[in-house]
Amino acid sequence: MFKQTYCRMNQHIAPSDDLIRDTVRQLGDKKRLTRPALLYRAAAALAALAVVLAAPHVAARIPAGYELMYALSPALAQKFAPVQESCVSNGIVMEVVGAYIRGNQADIYVTMQDLEGDRIDGSADLMDSYSIHRAFSSFATCRRLDYDERSRKATFLISISEWGDHDVQGSRLTFSVREILGGQRRVRDVPVDLDLDVAGLPTQTVELNGGTNLKDGQSTGRVPVPGESLWSPGEGLYVTAAGYANGALQIQMMNTRPFELDNHGYFYFIGPDGERVDSVYAYHFLEEVDGRRTSYNTAFFDIPQQDIGEYELYGNFWLGGQVTEGNWRVTFPLAAGEE
Repeated sequence: MFKQTYCRMNQHIAPSDDLIRDTVRQLGDKKRLTRPALLYRAAAALAALAVVLAAPHVAARIPAGYELMYALSPALAQKFAPVQESCVSNGIVMEVVGAYIRGNQADIYVTMQDLEGDRIDGSADLMDSYSIHRAFSSFATCRRLDYDERSRKATFLISISEWGDHDVQGSRLTFSVREILGGQRRVRDVPVDLDLDVAGLPTQTVELNGGTNLKDGQSTGRVPVPGESLWSPGEGLYVTAAGYANGALQIQMMNTRPFELDNHGYFYFIGPDGERVDSVYAYHFLEEVDGRRTSYNTAFFDIPQQDIGEYELYGNFWLGGQVTEGNWRVTFPLAAGEE
């Protein structure tokens, strides 16, 4: 058993062909981006290939990708530093492969691989179970970049920006994870049958815990009062209000398991000329009854009621999955690569 586990832990690390192509494209396009877009896209593209741009002893494990990136930019390749610190919990290995440091920003490339089964797949998500501990004040995020079918590795990017504009090189960072979600299915472009030609929905004012396109400092909003389920794409997600209130088209979706599974989704319309119409803003709020929390999302659309019959409603949804608990924790220095 140990021999099998050891061999699987040391399989070749190789990004998927799609990830390489996307990264090369982003590197080629970065000069045409605005500065905010450049920081975001270039960070994702560069960190996604931290391992292929690492020092030679790392590159020896993935020669094809390394040679590709060295052909593009030998100088850039030397700026990545290998980390290769790993932790195994509940049969899943987490490895911090490499880091790219530039002033007060750091991008860290992390992989997760199931050594015993297929609990990690293309839907892998760390949800809100990860923690990033560092000795400096900063803003940090973590998101999945890719899933490689061959090695069954999910790749995540940790992006960190230090608030004080100080160099983060030499600092130590601890990245830990408590839960991993896998096996989630995505239902795409589902026709939604709802009677939207309804006016005068009863509304209430709620404390918001999030949303999209909120006004500066906005903490409350008026939303429909939740009712019985009008439509559902699957267990856990239910439309609890749909129609017009205060002149705005609103669709409210209830999530009964927001913190157990990452069930979520969104709606959009196709107009009479084939154009896509997305929501202009959305409000999120929570309700708690007997210790159980339910999440609500209300999307607002700019479609006049007299025209609603000319539009068709669709949705994309993420449903189900399996949560695996563990205790993954790795501490490592933020070191720059060779110059």
